[in-house]
Order: sequence, then C-alpha cells, then structure tokens
Amino acid sequence: MRCSRPFTRLGGPLFATSLAATFLLLVSTRLVWGQAAQNQVTGTVTSAVDSSLLPAVRVSVRGTTTATLTATNGRYTITVPSPNDTLVFTIIGFRANQVPIAGRAVVNVVLEGAAVSMQEVVVTGYGTQRRRDVTGAVASVKADELTPIATPSVDQMLQGRVAGVQVTPNSGRPGDPAVIRIRGIGTLNDASPLYVVDGMLLNDIKFLNPSDIVSLDVLKDASAQAIYGSRGANGVIIVTTRRGTLDQPNQFSIHAYAGSQSVLHNIDMVSAQQYAELTNELAQNFIPPITPNPFPNPSAVGAGTDWQKAIFETAPIQSYEVASSGGTQKNSYYVSGNFFRQAGVLPHSDFNRLTLRVNNDYQLTNHILFGHNVAFSYADDQRPPDVLSQIYRADPTIAARNPDGTFVDGNVRSSAGNPAASVFYTQNTESGARLVGNVFAELNTLGHLTLRSSFGLDYERPQFKVFTPEFFVSPTQQNPISNVLVQQGTTSSWLWENTATYNYVSDRHRLNLLAGITAQAYYQDSIGCKRTSIVGATENFWYCTAGDAQSQTNFGDGFDWKMLSYLFRTNYSFLDRYLFTASLRIDGSSRFGANNRYGSFPSFAVGWNLKEESFLRDAGGISALKLRASWGKIGNDKIGAYPSTALVTGNLNAVFGPGQVLVFGATPINLANPDVKWEETTQSNIGADGVMFGGRLEATLDYYHRVTDGILVQVPLPLYVGAAG
Repeated sequence: MRCSRPFTRLGGPLFATSLAATFLLLVSTRLVWGQAAQNQVTGTVTSAVDSSLLPAVRVSVRGTTTATLTATNGRYTITVPSPNDTLVFTIIGFRANQVPIAGRAVVNVVLEGAAVSMQEVVVTGYGTQRRRDVTGAVASVKADELTPIATPSVDQMLQGRVAGVQVTPNSGRPGDPAVIRIRGIGTLNDASPLYVVDGMLLNDIKFLNPSDIVSLDVLKDASAQAIYGSRGANGVIIVTTRRGTLDQPNQFSIHAYAGSQSVLHNIDMVSAQQYAELTNELAQNFIPPITPNPFPNPSAVGAGTDWQKAIFETAPIQSYEVASSGGTQKNSYYVSGNFFRQAGVLPHSDFNRLTLRVNNDYQLTNHILFGHNVAFSYADDQRPPDVLSQIYRADPTIAARNPDGTFVDGNVRSSAGNPAASVFYTQNTESGARLVGNVFAELNTLGHLTLRSSFGLDYERPQFKVFTPEFFVSPTQQNPISNVLVQQGTTSSWLWENTATYNYVSDRHRLNLLAGITAQAYYQDSIGCKRTSIVGATENFWYCTAGDAQSQTNFGDGFDWKMLSYLFRTNYSFLDRYLFTASLRIDGSSRFGANNRYGSFPSFAVGWNLKEESFLRDAGGISALKLRASWGKIGNDKIGAYPSTALVTGNLNAVFGPGQVLVFGATPINLANPDVKWEETTQSNIGADGVMFGGRLEATLDYYHRVTDGILVQVPLPLYVGAAG
C-alpha cells in the first residue's frame, strides 16, 4: 500500500489569472446579452473540398464597409443595414461567393475551392488552419479515408495511414487498444501520444465510436506539439467528432453490419506420428538410452489432436448504430448510439461495448455560443488465459478430454499441460463505465476577438473479477482451493481551459494570436480483495464475502497530480506566401519540487509557398509546393506521481520477539529527489509538401533530428541496504 500526499498548491496567486479570464468572459457576456438583434445575420461557412468548417473567412456587406470574420468553428454574426442586402464571402484559396440575404436570419454558405491545392482545413491545437498555411509537420486523415473495417478501436484504423506513425496491436484480444508511437520512442518512460478529443486531453480513446469521427490530425514535430507543452512530448493526435449544422433539417441514419473472424493461417506443427518419432529419438539420445521406447509403434497413434483447431473458434462480430443530426436557426445537434459486440478466436474473450454521444451547440445571442460534447460508454469483456505457448508445446498424441468428459492429463510427456483445461477453468471479467465530456462558451466580439472557456471531465469506474474454481487435471495442473480476486477503481480528471484568439485579415496580411490559461488535475485510486474457498462457482458468488474470512487479503493504492499551464502562439502569413509561427507554453507540474516546478517550451517555424512565386505560378504540373522548417523544445514529466517525494511502502513485515510475533513494517524503498527536473526533447524539422497534376499526386517529405536530455529514470535503493527485504 502506498500513502499519497495531498496535492501541492500549484500556481498560487497566478491561478487567479484563470479565474479572472473566466470572469471577464462572463462580464462580457452580460454586456452583450440582450443587445438589439435587428438585421443581424448568423451562419456557418464550410468548405466544399472536405466539408470542414472554415475560420477567418471575410464576410462583408456588398457596397459597404461592414465586415467580420468567421470564428474558429466557422460561424459568423454580422449586422446588416437591410435584410435585402447581399453578403460577400472571401478567403484566399476559395472562390468568392455572393449570397442574397433575402430576409433570412441564418445564411449558411459552402465555398468552392479555387484552382489552388492544399485547401483542406486541419486542426493544429486550439485552432484550425488551412493545410497550405501550416508550418509544422501535421498529417490529417478524414473520416472517409479511414478504412471501414470492423474494429472497436479507432487507433487501429490509423495503421498504415500516416507516415512516421507506428501502430502495433497490443494483443489479439477484442477491445484491446493498439500501441501507437509517433516518430519512434524518445523516452525511457511512457511514450504514448496525447489524445485531444473535442478539446479534452486524454490518455486513450478506447471509448470512442469510430463512426462519430470527422477527422484525425496528427502533430508530429515540436513546432506543432509545443502548444500542448509536456503533454504533447510524444506526439499529439487530435480527434474531431461530428456536429450538427444550423438551419438544416434532421438527418437520420441507421448502420448495421455483421460478420465473423477466424485464424487465417495456422502455424505448421508436427503431427502426432512425427511427435512420437521425435520422442523416441530423444529417448535414445539419453545416456544411457531410455528403454523401451515411449511409443513402440508411432504409426499407431493416429492423427492425434491439432490443438490449434481444438482451441481456436470462428468469432462473430456485429455492430448496430443509430445517429441523428440537424439544426434550427439557433441550435444544432448530433446524437448517436452504437452497440458493438466482438467475440475472440479464443474462448472466453468476448467484448461488448455500448456508446452514446450528444454534441450540441446553442447560439444564445448573435455573439454568444454555448455548447457541450458528451460521450458515455460501457464495456465488458472477458480476459482469456495466455494459452498460445501451451498450444504450440502441447502433446498432440493425447485428446483434450477423456470419454467421461474429464480433461486428459497433458503433462505425461510435455510440460505444457492441457490447453483446453486452461481455457475452461479461467474466468476473468472486466467491466467499466466511462463519461467524457466538456461544456464551453464562446464570446465573439468585434468580429476579430473570440473568448472561450471550457470545462471538461473524464470519469471512469473499472472493475475486475478473477475466479478460479477448484479443479484437478494433473499434479502440475490443478487448483485445490477455489479463489476469487475483486478489484474496483476510480479514475477522474478535470480540465479547465480559457483562451483568447485574435484574427486579422487584409489583402496582404493574415495574423492569428492566441493566449490561454489551462489547469488540469488527475486522480486515481483502487481497492481490492482476495478470498479462498468460495462457496459457489457461479458468477453470483464472485465476491469476497463469499469466501473464507481467514484467508482475506486486502489491498489499495492511489495517486494524483496537477498541472497549470500558460500558452501563447502567433501565426502570420504575408502575401499568402511567407509563413511564420511561434509558440510558447509554460507548464507547472506537481510532480516536481518548488525549485523546478515550471518549465518553458518554445517553438518556431517558417514556411514558403513556392507556388505563389512568379517563377512557379505558371508551372502546370505543380499544383502546390511548400517548404517549411521548424525548431522546438518539449518537456516530459511522466515518471510517476511523486518523484520528488519519498513514498512509504507498507506490508514489509517481520517476526520479532520471543513470541515470534509478526510485526507490521513500513519504509521508503525508492530514492526521492526534490531537485528532479523536466526531461527535455529538442527537435528540428525540415520538410516539403507538394501536390502535382491537379491533385492526382500528393507527397510529403520530412527530415527531423530529435535529442532528449535529462531523461527521467527511477533509481531504486541498492538491495544491500535491506529496505525492500
């Protein structure tokens, strides 16, 4: 059992700045609430190229100087002199569009791409950019590009889709997420990427329904990752889910599929006769030889047992989904539900998951947007035993069961035992409910400044049960006393983010400024028990109170951490040709002591759209060509929750005294370093993006150099000290 310390007070008076930002948003909301809405028009601007929402589109009233810009979510609000005026929508790379208002309060517009490539909108962290304006190494995968494979895991759908992203299945068990590494491994600690789902910073996305996803954007270099600071040290995967559209009729969809999975190629193993011949040969190679031979007539053993066919099964898989989306003049919604069921090729490995999602936006006034993204999931699955090594070592000359239904002793000539018995007597279950969501409010003022505040929660309650009944197959494959292990836990995390974004667009200049304050806290605890001599074998008895109290074993654990961050970013484009990006994130982590709590992580990047130059403008074979270079530094604090504080470990008991009494003992067994500081990774990147032959060929080339300094390593106390024994 580990004793955790209370949260270190993080931020002090600086945390009040975050409160002040939210207070400013609320005060501003109060000022604009209820303002006259005469002749005001709202709407959403989307791209015909990929249906993405377009930010920084200039919306003006024809014949006047009245104009505004769309916000990061593609929405705009403009006051017009007359309901019969005409709105003009312009942005570089898209054809200008003039739309008569015709007395409408909501005017949604779709802009067609001009004869300029790389117009797709990508999410770059706390905002969006056109691909042609991005200076970092960012890859985007849209929903229609993801292979429509039957899998519950979104990360497995990325396999082979993005250069520099390695996706490796963790196991063949249904429901298991894949292991993702972006540009290799740059630390001795956790190298998993950060997932950002609709603004929520998460460690995994196993709760997501793949059909709810609009796009996946992968941030690969330090320039793109630095805005997330230490959380993005191993790369960032940004997930954007579906939303409704204002003033759109309801769209209702039902999707269902069913299929099966099976082992495509079994490993070639020796037959029963070959096994018998090899056994005899082994017996003769002993000194002295073993006589008589274990198999007097190897050809008489018959076909034997193919353990792969005996254990592996054909596994059904099915999915059923219902979704609805639409919007009125003020509100939009997206609601979906999915039930996914997948059986494993190994018995006792079924996986079931139910997911629900509600994404709503409410245009409270012409300047205020309120919304929420809520996802709920419940999953239960079975954990099969690790019998693959048993299958490949099992004796093929024996059957799985005797004529009376009992299991055959598989340890006569092999140490593998009987794989069928291992599967039958293993009963492990896992279940859990998870709620992930956030609520946000946006205030758009003057058409250039957007204030946003978002509060999110990630709450999960997992439960594990492991039951082993009393059984006997052989002296080495038995369990004389039934036992059960039950473990429950709680994992929760809250995230509060406040940002201000300023956009300026003219004929020659495009400027985007971002500043923000974020705070996050993470909690995890678990408690469990183990008992023997369970009174029944059915699942109704898989509780610790159903066992012998004299055999009780109880355990528990928990940890927590907090982080306070300040972030800044500038994106500048001159003549839509020369690009510059600079960002800075300052992270404060409770994992470190007061002397090294805060780390600063800057990045810089430049880009050059060569296609806009006169010497390439008329090159018909080249549709777009961009060169880019970046440099950045990112920190990492993933070395446990308390590397700067000594932890006391209990149950280090010993027998003392003439009565030989067992005495409880506790002591620190790991070194603590109050001066431990951030692990830092410096990365440089040079790259090029090109589109040729009218979009028929696209290419991205990157060269990067990454160096990690001050790698964090947990150093144990030497064994000769005796602390752990």
